Amino acid sequence: MIKSKFVDILTAFTEDEFSDFGKYVISPYFNTNKKLITAFGFFRKYSGRLNSSGCTKEKLYEDVFPGTNYRDSEVRKILSGLTKLAEGFLSQKAMENDIFERKIGLAGKFISKGLISPAEKLVAELEQAASNEKINGQHSFYELMRIQAKKKTIELNKESFQTGDITEDKINTFLLNYFISFSTKIVQNIKAKQYYNLISEDTELTKFISYVDTDSFISWLKMNKSEYSETLTMNLCIIKCINNEYTKDTYMKLKALLLENHPLYSKPEICNLFTCLQGIQINRYRENDPDALSEIFEVNNLILKYEAYSDFPGGNINYGTFVTMVTIGIANKEYGWTQDFISKYTNLLNEKHRNSLFNYAMAELLYATGSTKESMKHTSKIEYEGFFMKHEVNMLKLKIFYAENDFISIHFQLDTYRKLVEGNKYVGEFQHNIYSNFLKVFTELVKIKENEDKIGQALLLKKIENTTNLLAKEWLLEKVKDLN
Repeated sequence: MIKSKFVDILTAFTEDEFSDFGKYVISPYFNTNKKLITAFGFFRKYSGRLNSSGCTKEKLYEDVFPGTNYRDSEVRKILSGLTKLAEGFLSQKAMENDIFERKIGLAGKFISKGLISPAEKLVAELEQAASNEKINGQHSFYELMRIQAKKKTIELNKESFQTGDITEDKINTFLLNYFISFSTKIVQNIKAKQYYNLISEDTELTKFISYVDTDSFISWLKMNKSEYSETLTMNLCIIKCINNEYTKDTYMKLKALLLENHPLYSKPEICNLFTCLQGIQINRYRENDPDALSEIFEVNNLILKYEAYSDFPGGNINYGTFVTMVTIGIANKEYGWTQDFISKYTNLLNEKHRNSLFNYAMAELLYATGSTKESMKHTSKIEYEGFFMKHEVNMLKLKIFYAENDFISIHFQLDTYRKLVEGNKYVGEFQHNIYSNFLKVFTELVKIKENEDKIGQALLLKKIENTTNLLAKEWLLEKVKDLN
């Protein structure tokens, strides 16, 4: 077996791509090195089995340099040449499939050759097509900005000055929207990585944004409305809410603008924007905002109403969205709603974890409605290996055993869960604390219940009330109070 970047690329090719690459290699326009053609012929023989024992450097050398002694340096040159051809082929394929890039590149070539008239016509076609497209995150603004930049280049080449359609103004508008919308995605990613303790709290982008007077600029946009000012405002509101500057007014402004303008956006962007609403309120819920729970439930219903759970019509529902829907439905005691949701949307889950997610959802719902034995039956059907809801399943089992007064099973499950929490190195400090705090409080709760410790009960109740980063806080409070 040959270990090489070229072999890695070749292995990733589909059958059609493998065939097309063969045509690319023998084309004199792209390749005039006959040894590379011979070398590709060697790899063609091993198509679909490039990891076999017969596919070696020595055999490749024999095919390309018959009758000579093996030289590894020559093999490396051959593999390097094939790699460059493969990369060129993939670039060509990418250009063929990207109509915008192909046409904007062609317009640039026309301009460089002094062919201003065909360039102008091509750019006008691109602008017309872009005006008919829905906004798709930063991508739309990036393309619109490049179109205007080409228009400006044409204008300068014609040595004329526009009087009506001012390209500088449009370039500024699209550049700002591109920067803000792209920054929104980056800040979301930064916050997710901070949650998992993968990066530090402060980054240059989040610091920069925190120093900007966003509120004043939003107020200015309201007084100076333009075609994209509301899109810009929405992205600024998202950044404020997720970059430690949440206010209810900012959130409500975002929500109102989204509901008003949702027809303007592409399906992937609609999905992202509603997910932002949901994520903002989930964070508020974690921080014990009393209004967050009912707001998440309302947002969840909006997500279902606008089918904002998938990037395209008829697509799979994201597992995180599915679990959030179930969790929030139960937390709001909307048990009938939750049952209907599980029945209707389970089939839209990716098949890999569909059964496990269904059984987890049903286990949570049955526990909430008092059917603990039926709930436990569903937990036993979850395929635990590789399942991403291990913390939630462990906590649910502890709750079930607690309800059944099964102290032997409780202590066994506590030991299992402690090993999971302490053994997970890829969890951020905040997330680790909410898991470990649950374990500590639950362990104390069990001891108090076993020993009927009235003094310990009062102390634990106060401790829970004063702890902010604690999972299942309401459940724990309820169980402590029930000990009276």
